[in-house]
Amino acid sequence: MIVALLLWVMPFSAGAAGEFEVENGVLIKYNGTGQAVTIPSGVYSIGDGAFAGNTQIKSVTIPDYVYYIGNNAFNGCNNLQTVDYADSIVSVGAHAFEDTAWLASQSDPYVCINTVLIAYNSTEKAASVPQGVVSIAAYAFANHLDVTSVTLPDSVLEIGEGAFFDCQNLASVSIPQTVQSIGPLAFENTKWLAGYKEDFVVQGDGILIKYNGNSANAAIPDNVRQIAAGAFYQNKTVQSITIPQSVFSIGMRAFSGCSKLAKLALPASVFFIDDQAFADCTALTAVRIPKTVAYLGSGAFSGCTALTTATIDGGFHTLSSKTFSGCTALENVTVGIAVTNIQSQAFSGCTGLKQIKLLDTVAEIALDAFINCPQLSISGYRLSYAYTYARSCNIAFQALSEKAGDVNGDGSVLLTDVLEIQKYLSAVSQLTPFQLKIADYDGNDSVNTSDVLAIQRAIARL
Repeated sequence: MIVALLLWVMPFSAGAAGEFEVENGVLIKYNGTGQAVTIPSGVYSIGDGAFAGNTQIKSVTIPDYVYYIGNNAFNGCNNLQTVDYADSIVSVGAHAFEDTAWLASQSDPYVCINTVLIAYNSTEKAASVPQGVVSIAAYAFANHLDVTSVTLPDSVLEIGEGAFFDCQNLASVSIPQTVQSIGPLAFENTKWLAGYKEDFVVQGDGILIKYNGNSANAAIPDNVRQIAAGAFYQNKTVQSITIPQSVFSIGMRAFSGCSKLAKLALPASVFFIDDQAFADCTALTAVRIPKTVAYLGSGAFSGCTALTTATIDGGFHTLSSKTFSGCTALENVTVGIAVTNIQSQAFSGCTGLKQIKLLDTVAEIALDAFINCPQLSISGYRLSYAYTYARSCNIAFQALSEKAGDVNGDGSVLLTDVLEIQKYLSAVSQLTPFQLKIADYDGNDSVNTSDVLAIQRAIARL
């Protein structure tokens, strides 16, 4: 598809490889001066602001291996008149073509790139998005004061961040159940959201957009599958949350700033917790991340100043940056077997942190992961990466027991150790390489029921 204004001169073409800064398939920046630019091979995504403010470019050709155009990618390219793109593009970021001659020339009320609606170009009060649109791009309708009603077809799967932000007169919205994702601030500052009468605003495929209630104990309905970004943001009344087994995703800042939230039980159904989801929940005292969680976002529990214990059983390999940053009351942390990498400032400013248990599966820790943790002692196995890290960073280290049969490393061989081996043999849980060596009680290089029986007999003799 080509949307163009005819030029009275033929522009020269840009294509020198040095003009394009590309990292891992993402076009980070275009540094050339060409008027006609073709995105080079090897680029799959045009990064945020890659061409922003370039007033020389007049046309761009985006070939069929590019699937994403980032936020503000061509914003401010005032002379960009022609955009030639392929069918491969499935996602377009916020304000990607704002302040371009190409966007200003569009006559269709619904400006689309393939199945992505990027802008609403009409003063009609009743907007009816055409069938075939799959995604409403971020801020596509934002600030349209004329719009009073919106109807979305069942082809729509995604509503982007701020898609209808500040559409102050938008009073009626029809969202089909096909919608699987609703971004932050999508309907913020609209009459529709402000006038919603029920406590739980649930739309699309079970997406909880916002909590309007004032109960101290909020029980999320069983039909909710996702808790959207900011759904409980800065709620000052909720003290406990009941999250049903139907919920699999918790969005960015979903509970951030819930200053009275003291009780939280994450169900085993949850596998995604986004950035700052529970940041600044200053009454929360304990948290356990279930094994099902595959992603725990940056700053997820940062600023939870009453948090004293954290158990990280999640299935993710990377503990993101600033996950528990500023949790000044945090004293004890247990990191599960899945975690191999602890990122920058994950526990920065945890001034009360006394002990963190790191298993031998941990293979990388950022140098500033525990910055300003003056009381910290790391417990782990000798000769493990955690031991080496503690010594290099001048952090106290407490060795876990490596006595035969003492799988949990607490210094005693008890039935709790037997239970850990039985769970491993039943494929309920895993053991680290060090733990497997310790669990091999009879020393035959294999962990099996004979080790369980041998340990039980040894305990019975005690």
